[in-house]
Amino acid sequence: MDIRDLTIEENRALHEIVLLAAKSMTKSVVQAEEITQEAYLRALTTRKQNPEKQPSIAKHLAGVARSLLSIERKSARRRVETSAGEEQALLAGGATPSPETLLLDEAQRREDEAEAARHIATLRTKLADHELELAICDHLADDVTKPADLVKLTGRTHAEVDAALRRIRRTMKNILAAERGEQEEEVP
Repeated sequence: MDIRDLTIEENRALHEIVLLAAKSMTKSVVQAEEITQEAYLRALTTRKQNPEKQPSIAKHLAGVARSLLSIERKSARRRVETSAGEEQALLAGGATPSPETLLLDEAQRREDEAEAARHIATLRTKLADHELELAICDHLADDVTKPADLVKLTGRTHAEVDAALRRIRRTMKNILAAERGEQEEEVP
């Protein structure tokens, strides 16, 4: 018998039976509902009933629910074991990078710092005629990034600081675009 052939009353009764079975297995109403819904879905698609092996549709659905719960528990156990292993590795200090990896990482860091310094030098050169922008660049280098703080430190208006920040961003964007060989936009 196929679930789709059941009447509404038969389907409700079947749902209650499977839900009760799932509740007894999980001890959780929410998890039982999820397992029951998944059991119905599987019974309609991949886990169809074989009347010769399991003549009762209710027992078939309960078996599907039991199987799903078993799979879920095994998966949860694996996740816990994996998490415990990762935590143990973290507490033990984990794997130490090789000397070669450390040297390569250091070389990359130095290269990135040198590139950033070249970009800042180019930015300062392009903004040489803009006193406020240069002052803001100095404050940004000291980790002062909030426009309100920049207004206080420079003694300029919020609009002037915003315009200067936009000019700095556009100029840096153009420097990076030129480095990639792209077209620069006009900076007022």
